[in-house]
Amino acid sequence: GSACIRVTYFASSELPIDPAARFAKLFEVTSRWEYSRLEVYVEESAKALGVTTAELIVKYGRLSVDDKGLRLVTPLIVD
Repeated sequence: GSACIRVTYFASSELPIDPAARFAKLFEVTSRWEYSRLEVYVEESAKALGVTTAELIVKYGRLSVDDKGLRLVTPLIVD
């Protein structure tokens, strides 16, 4: 059988500028992002805060690498 792929478009300008709210919205769309695909949605917030996209992603997400070497970002679990 073939897998069903859902494609959703939204402009980064429609996301909240506040990083916590932006990441919450992004992780509502999918709970696992490819690092390179997430970067474009984080650039605007990072620039506004004067930090790099990597710094922001590490603050709000958990980085991992799958068995194919793909860098993934998942939400941090906060108690």
